[in-house]
Amino acid sequence: MLKKSKIIVAIILIILVSFGSMTTVVADGPFLSGTENNPVQLPINKILRMPIGTNTPDAEFLFTATAVSVDGSTDAVVVATAPALANLRVEINASTPVLPADSYNIIRATQATENIFHNVTFPHAGIFVYDITETPRTNPAIDYHPHDVMLYDDTVYRITVHVSNHSNRTDTFISAVTIVEGRYDNGSWVFEDTRKRDRLEFINNFVRTNRPIDPDNPTEPKDPVPDVESTLFVRKNVDGDLGNRERFFDFTMTLTVPDLGQPIPAYFRAFVVETRIVDGVNVDYVLTNIADNASGATTGVYGNHSYMRIYTSGATNFHLRHNQRLVFVDTPVGTHYTVTEAATDHETTIEVMTHNAVVSGITELTTGLQRVGEQYNHVIFLNIRDFITPTGLSMNDLPFIGIILLAIGALTVFVVVKVRNRRQYF
Repeated sequence: MLKKSKIIVAIILIILVSFGSMTTVVADGPFLSGTENNPVQLPINKILRMPIGTNTPDAEFLFTATAVSVDGSTDAVVVATAPALANLRVEINASTPVLPADSYNIIRATQATENIFHNVTFPHAGIFVYDITETPRTNPAIDYHPHDVMLYDDTVYRITVHVSNHSNRTDTFISAVTIVEGRYDNGSWVFEDTRKRDRLEFINNFVRTNRPIDPDNPTEPKDPVPDVESTLFVRKNVDGDLGNRERFFDFTMTLTVPDLGQPIPAYFRAFVVETRIVDGVNVDYVLTNIADNASGATTGVYGNHSYMRIYTSGATNFHLRHNQRLVFVDTPVGTHYTVTEAATDHETTIEVMTHNAVVSGITELTTGLQRVGEQYNHVIFLNIRDFITPTGLSMNDLPFIGIILLAIGALTVFVVVKVRNRRQYF
């Protein structure tokens, strides 16, 4: 009986030891498991976040897999036996699938690498640990572009690869992989089980502003060639026989910048450009004095030019007269804006909008919510005041007409009475 008890205890111990050894593979949290016939496959997912309206750029993303340890050893000679991983590259381009915009007006182009273990041969069964990172600045055409910004993902993933012996005892296969996201703390990376993931995912942000901050030539679009300086402008035109071209009209503008996890500027610079006729030719001037266009609290100086601060929080007021326009040169694609003109007497406001090179016209005082696209964008407010030839009777003249009619009536009565009196006399 005692011998049987010892056997039972031994069996229980073996089971416990077996479960204990399994916890190195099947730990709490996400993990990937495989079999001899279906070993673990692991791609790297790339997500490129962009403001709505942005055309997906051509971009290449590279990743680095650095061996950290083999069977718990960090000795350089031992670690060097860990094989290099494969398929550490992915491309994003115009044909890449793009997810619809979310509630923050952000779209996502998504692409994945092939299996990073494809045709990778491990020297033996065991536990191999790698750190996976993204290589920064792999797109010179974007990274050194004056108006494009690519923010690379600095996440570090530590993957633990469990390589098991095949039943034929000749081959090996990947039986399990755990992924832990690193946390940078006090100058070093810390990997905690609480940060386990079920995939490798790197997220990049891309923003296109289209134009440099160069106010020297912020001209409007020239048909058929789109403007190459301004990202957005608001123009005021006045026409009609009685149109006052010296009058300043009041405007209010609001801006909303797409949030991609990077600092949003408190304001964007906008320059006031005035078109003047010189020797019969239209010439654009960037105004150095914009005191009539904005209050001092919303102005600043950039180089030799004054600019207006159009804030990204709340509304900004400004004023424009005929042939003046407010020109932006660095608003990101996807920026939302609303421009409203204050109502005026005796004038009709006709608004012409071009959004992303598509023209529309409406008879309103406000643009409503609009978005800056990659191609030229502008708003033109046209006020018309014509001379109206008086026709018929005016209500304002009725009192005077009434007085005249009363006078005529009184005179008529007087004449009639006089004539009757004469007849009676004769």
